[in-house]
Amino acid sequence: AYVNRLGQSLLPKDAPENVLVSFRIVEDPLPYADSLATGTIYLSTGMISLLDNESQLAFLLMHEAGHVMLSHHVQQIIEEEKAEKRAGRIKLIGTVAGAVSSVVTGGILGGATGEAVKALGGGAVGFGGTTLGLGALDSFRNHRFMKEIQLESDQFATQVLLQNGFDPREAPTLMAKVGDIVHRSGAAAELAFGDANELPQRSTKVKELLGGPFQSVVARILSGNGFRVSSPRYSQLLSELKRDNGLLALDRDLFVIARTNLDEAASMRTDDPLTMYGLGVLYRTVGRTPEDAVRASGYLKSAMEFDDVRHRFPEAYLQYAVELLSREDSQRYPEIQKALKRFVELYQRNSGGTLDRKSTRLNSSHITIS
Repeated sequence: AYVNRLGQSLLPKDAPENVLVSFRIVEDPLPYADSLATGTIYLSTGMISLLDNESQLAFLLMHEAGHVMLSHHVQQIIEEEKAEKRAGRIKLIGTVAGAVSSVVTGGILGGATGEAVKALGGGAVGFGGTTLGLGALDSFRNHRFMKEIQLESDQFATQVLLQNGFDPREAPTLMAKVGDIVHRSGAAAELAFGDANELPQRSTKVKELLGGPFQSVVARILSGNGFRVSSPRYSQLLSELKRDNGLLALDRDLFVIARTNLDEAASMRTDDPLTMYGLGVLYRTVGRTPEDAVRASGYLKSAMEFDDVRHRFPEAYLQYAVELLSREDSQRYPEIQKALKRFVELYQRNSGGTLDRKSTRLNSSHITIS
């Protein structure tokens, strides 16, 4: 609701009445944003979780809205139809050329030699030359078209942000961060996001706009009340979204995104047990050094301490005990026993007195709880 309200408040007042836009959130740790011809814009929690402030969110929303407002979907359909017609014409030419080649070579050379040249001639026309050449050309044209509409949407978003006092200078920062995280997260994130390789050029174009045609507008805003960058509401919601998406990413083994989300959530809200728990499990899972192991147990211990008032998160106590057990240090047994006892108490309180199997196995295998 918050994201949709922000997006609706930024849409140009002179937009046609029959062009309606809605902003929807998809719970997915992978980063992507898509706009449909219907005006529906989908943003994944993975995409929003990478934002640093409200200005970046505003730019993302208006970039996607720009595709709708500028009728890019219609333009894309026209481009695809042109490509299909070109492909049809070239295929027809290739067929005719192959037929002519067959008649000429068969008539002049005849017999087996004629058939061999006919096969060679037909193959060259249909495979090596025209057909694949057209595919490459259309691929290039489509790539160029996609670049153009992305730049148009970036310019649209930049103008809208300036009109509403948000800071479009945050756009290049956002693009650099997203590009870095997408590349480091591997193929799954790259496929979900799309072409992250274009982000540096898009960033440069935004900077050129701000330093050129829009320079006077930027100077006027800076000489007045300055830009709106973020709001308390944004910070409150985004700390929770970053945490929740970080836990989703951790569950999907998207460790770069998980660490980015959880570290940022921890910096925004330092006393959240779920965030501390996620960081503890993350460093226990991918940690390589003794320092990482210490960090993992420290985060899990913080999760227990921050949950000590509400007592709603028994898993933190269990995982802390598991982390200490992995060290095989008998001097830590009293602390492990205390954590496991607390886990059992809280788990049974929250589940009507029952205890799950993994807890029972853990207790009977490692430490007797009296």
